Amino acid sequence: DLKELHHLDLMGCDQITDTGLENLKDLKELHHLDLSHSQITGAGLVQLKDLKKLQHLNLTFCRQITDAGLENLKDLKELHHLDLSHSQITDTGLVHLKDLKELHYLNLSSSQITDPGLENLKDLKELQHLDLRGCRQITEAAKNRFRADHPACSVS
Repeated sequence: DLKELHHLDLMGCDQITDTGLENLKDLKELHHLDLSHSQITGAGLVQLKDLKKLQHLNLTFCRQITDAGLENLKDLKELHHLDLSHSQITDTGLVHLKDLKELHYLNLSSSQITDPGLENLKDLKELQHLDLRGCRQITEAAKNRFRADHPACSVS
């Protein structure tokens, strides 16, 4: 019985799809989940929405994750670490992250966000690191404004 599992690292398991995520939905004690480099889509994230104890979620290089799928993460209030780098996320998707008040680390590198999208993150006061490397549509001025509003947060 895996229902007491706390840590699951499936990094690099590139055959994992949305169908496979159905097997995770009952892992209510899960704190750490790494699905990086998998074939999951935003629709598959619905299987994670009830994992309320999740603190660390790595979705880097999950290139099929889109804005709509992020709505399934909005109630994961214990999330401290979220990696969405190298995804198709845009400003629209960031709306779903604005209430994740416990986030300390957010990686959006090489995503499609723009300066106005950072406004959706303004209330994330616990944020300690925001990675925007490779976000070609983010200006240095927007990064500086974010730094000014979040002095404890390093922005790269």
